[in-house]
Amino acid sequence: MKMNLKETKTQGTKTLEVYTAGRYELRVIKNEYYTSYSVSAINFGDRFLPEIYISEEYGSEKQYLKIQTTSYGSLYEDEFEEFLKGLEEAKEFAKLLRNTFEDII
Repeated sequence: MKMNLKETKTQGTKTLEVYTAGRYELRVIKNEYYTSYSVSAINFGDRFLPEIYISEEYGSEKQYLKIQTTSYGSLYEDEFEEFLKGLEEAKEFAKLLRNTFEDII
């Protein structure tokens, strides 16, 4: 999986960068005081693609990454395979984020 810069916009001291990797999109907003991250699925409604959250804790310079887990109950075998693919892609994307942006842990 590779991070691709899709778009960059600057307005005053604020910069927006939009990256894509796999089925995820990352929006990075930066100014001289902070950096904010937001992750979403490129295709809304990817049922088995987990949400990924990046947030900061008060007083910390690091951003914390979490992968949402959901119980789907019983699944047919083909659905289960899609579920596993989604988990694996989320894991790969999370690793890519941590390796690309030094303030994400």
